[in-house]
Amino acid sequence: MTYYPGTFVWFELETRDLDSAQRFYGDVFGWTIRVVPAGETAYEMIEVAGQAIGGYRRLRARGEPYWASFLSVPDLVDAIASVKGAGGRHIDDVIETPGLGKSVEVVDTVGATVHLVTRRGGDDPLRTPPPGGFLWNELVTRLPDRAVEFYRTAFGYADKPVEMETGGTYHVLQVGAVGKAGVLYGDSSPRWLPYVHVNDCDQTLARAVAAGAKELAPATDIPQIGRHATFADPQGAELAIMRPASA
Repeated sequence: MTYYPGTFVWFELETRDLDSAQRFYGDVFGWTIRVVPAGETAYEMIEVAGQAIGGYRRLRARGEPYWASFLSVPDLVDAIASVKGAGGRHIDDVIETPGLGKSVEVVDTVGATVHLVTRRGGDDPLRTPPPGGFLWNELVTRLPDRAVEFYRTAFGYADKPVEMETGGTYHVLQVGAVGKAGVLYGDSSPRWLPYVHVNDCDQTLARAVAAGAKELAPATDIPQIGRHATFADPQGAELAIMRPASA
């Protein structure tokens, strides 16, 4: 089995109204659903171009709907120990999800949650995500330096700092020379913000707003990177979209 440690391989929407969420994202991105039986219940996976990229789960605790990010690890026990050794903590028992594998939710040293997953059968081969697929992941926090140190210590990332034209530093978390995620300053609660690949950022944002989303950041160009925007879906979960400059 092949694993790609340091790669975000799965994204799961935890929300209150699954049917409404599935209609919204189907309208915005064209996502389809694959139902995987799980005893008396079922797990509903998100599919794009025939490949499962994430899932929907009813919000299990008090709190607001959000997109959970799943980081690949080959061994959950070792990974949990690394998280604790770096100052983080795990807040839930290991769960097994049909069609996905075993996972656990942990909290980093800035208070952001991230899920660790060991996929049954190994990770899918790495590929450039098609439109509708997850393209990038970004940790927004008031304490970016502390966050970078945690992820470097716990998961072995290298940090590539990039000075932004708007001021401040964008930290690219790398495995080898390959960027896997970003960390930047934001004056809000710490959170991972996934990005979805789209063909047209403006049209997709307009489609999301028409379907009930709230625009959080307008479509904006980042030189040599792409055009991106951010919205909150009708139940409040935040998500970013991007048309890469190379697309």
